[in-house]
Amino acid sequence: MKIICKTLIPLFLAVVLSSCNDGVAAIPTMSQVNIMGTAMSIAKTEVVMTMTAVPTATYPPPTPIPPQPTTIPPDSYADKIDYAMTIAPTIYNKLPYIKDAIPMGEYSGCTQTYDFHNFVHYQVLQPMDVVNNAFLNYFMTEKWEFTEPYSELVTWNNNISTPRITYDVFRISSKDKPSFERLKIILTDETLIRGENFVEVRAELTYVETKNNLEYLLEPLACYNRQEAWLWIRLQK
Repeated sequence: MKIICKTLIPLFLAVVLSSCNDGVAAIPTMSQVNIMGTAMSIAKTEVVMTMTAVPTATYPPPTPIPPQPTTIPPDSYADKIDYAMTIAPTIYNKLPYIKDAIPMGEYSGCTQTYDFHNFVHYQVLQPMDVVNNAFLNYFMTEKWEFTEPYSELVTWNNNISTPRITYDVFRISSKDKPSFERLKIILTDETLIRGENFVEVRAELTYVETKNNLEYLLEPLACYNRQEAWLWIRLQK
């Protein structure tokens, strides 16, 4: 089932043309915020329109069973895994404090394209405000666009509530191949629970360079739902 309509093709081409000009960034006619917001808005709209246009009875019930190796031979998408494991570290290795930590995480991706999802998590023994400021500086340095963060209190089993800040940032890259990159940063302050400065950092990266797969920005299981996914590979093979 094709979710993204042809409207996205001229949008993606506009991004490519406005992003690249003999290696020098041209002045875009739309800001990255507007382009990314428009792309995600179209993706959301097309999902809703497709689901309402086709009778519900035509959809088989979802299955939690991932594709079997006999259905999708691992050798056929080994290059997709290697690609993800090459690109993602160039992004997450620039996260604040990660070089002083022991990150853990996983990869997943699409078997038919080079689009992938990656997450890492690690701990930082610094006050929450210090960590938060470090990420704000990182967003500006690495040219990530973002809106206001979402703040909440997380209540644990011992009825202790801890602060959590979530950032949803994005950018359009044209260094090698034009791509949409979305990064969700979740900072959880566990100082009160642990009795020392302790911030849990979780970074969720979605990387899309296929113009007709922009739905993947919204739903990292989009390829999985089409039985065209590989799941979960550790940070290190």
